[in-house]
Amino acid sequence: MKRILITESSELILRGIKTIIQDLPFATEVIVDNDISTMQDKILITEPDLFIFNPGIFSIDVYDNFKRYFPQSLKTIYIGIIYSHYDNRILSKLNDTISIYDNASGIIDKITNHLMPPEKREIKTEDKDLLSSREEEVLKWLAQGLSVKDISGKLFISPHTVISHRKNITRKLGIRSVPGLTIYAIINNIISTKDIVIE
Repeated sequence: MKRILITESSELILRGIKTIIQDLPFATEVIVDNDISTMQDKILITEPDLFIFNPGIFSIDVYDNFKRYFPQSLKTIYIGIIYSHYDNRILSKLNDTISIYDNASGIIDKITNHLMPPEKREIKTEDKDLLSSREEEVLKWLAQGLSVKDISGKLFISPHTVISHRKNITRKLGIRSVPGLTIYAIINNIISTKDIVIE
């Protein structure tokens, strides 16, 4: 189980990031907290694998004394949510950054790459093999954001058949949301991040 702690003073951004990453295709516990005053204690208590936070919520003193504030023994990965320009003393302490302008697939890719590096990713071929070729086609278009009607037109099948395929896909994979199916399709090389259209 991978544990992700997110801290951000903006409730909108906090909940938005949680929504994007809650369907990662590996077991994940997402904890959100906007109480900055207790953040150091929260890190020690939760021992997150990944800490996503707005670097601007802490004073520069925190970064100058990074090892004291953020124990290195935890081996936590630190990702900053970037709004604008930040002091290099801050950025040099972080493992990576995500911008508020990044799209969902870009954020997912960064987090996945840190928590599950490519050489350690296990593509669930047994799950993929459970899908029929038609179900895989439906999954491909679902992951790219097409509606049931659009998929029906592309594959020359009825909307009812598309819905039936989608039910089978979610049952076999245990993933119900479109973002979750999209992540699964990317991880299993059914689509690439370039195929995703963000509106």
